[in-house]
Amino acid sequence: MRRLALLAVVVVVTLTACTPQWIANDVWRSHGKSEAEIAQSNRVMSCESGFNPNARNGPYRGLFQLHHRHASLVGGANLFDPYWNALAALHLYNGSGGWYPWGCRP
Repeated sequence: MRRLALLAVVVVVTLTACTPQWIANDVWRSHGKSEAEIAQSNRVMSCESGFNPNARNGPYRGLFQLHHRHASLVGGANLFDPYWNALAALHLYNGSGGWYPWGCRP
């Protein structure tokens, strides 16, 4: 019984850690972005989508509300997937020199 309880705790902790926000932060962190830039990205995600990976506003999709044409930044991947949305946002952020393309800015 004790072993089962420990397993349940591990499963809950693992599932909690893999939120869309956590996935996006991990993408930015693994590409060398600072904690300050990651904090900014969290403010943008919160404003743009409320951290909802399925958010949609016209042609804008996912956590960072990227236009569907930005899927080409990541080989045409699904922008409703938090990983690909965060990676496309990172490429757009790097390519534009900051948060200029977003309506919501940190």
